[in-house]
Amino acid sequence: SDLVTDEERRNADNPLRPVRDAVEFVTDRLQLAQEKRIADLVMNQNNWTNSATPAVKWDASNSDPLGDIAAGVETVQQSIARAPNKAVMGPTVWRYLKNHADLLDRIKYTERGVMTVELLQGMTGIPDIRVGLALVNTAEEGQPDNIQFVWPDSFLMLWTPERGGLRVPSAGYYFVWQNFQTMRFRRAEEFADVITVRHSVDEHITSPDAGYLLYDVIT
Repeated sequence: SDLVTDEERRNADNPLRPVRDAVEFVTDRLQLAQEKRIADLVMNQNNWTNSATPAVKWDASNSDPLGDIAAGVETVQQSIARAPNKAVMGPTVWRYLKNHADLLDRIKYTERGVMTVELLQGMTGIPDIRVGLALVNTAEEGQPDNIQFVWPDSFLMLWTPERGGLRVPSAGYYFVWQNFQTMRFRRAEEFADVITVRHSVDEHITSPDAGYLLYDVIT
């Protein structure tokens, strides 16, 4: 929740909107918390049937990230008869991948010669690859800030369908029984309004065979 005082509202010149800003602030905090829960869930190798650490970490010049990814794609395909259609990695992983000599050699004759996520999608055959850029402060209250990336040094491949169903394999779902609901109530003794946003959701891996996690890919 967040507090919007009467004084703040009176002093908010156009285009400032304190109540709207408070709603967006609280909603953003809820979404970040959910992303952190999902990252902690799916980037845990114990939650998947198949996972591995590369024999040679991807920050080494003789590593083979495309070969490691291809092995993961094949494993998922053999398990559920579908190849992964999504992947996510931490930003440090992407920093090394986009500067990896093997990948750069494959695009050296392209117009820009710059590695992009779109090019990686073409190289791996995974049509939707994301880089998780969210940050979270893991410090205890009252302690110095400790800003960390939400997504660790891992690369997750998984299959999820366009439309969920009981007979359709999916790496995971999140179940919503109360979508974002904004509530506002008066705190008269503080001459302020309290802005609260409610979001009831639960995240689960529903098919451990539908994912493959390459974890600790960076030294």
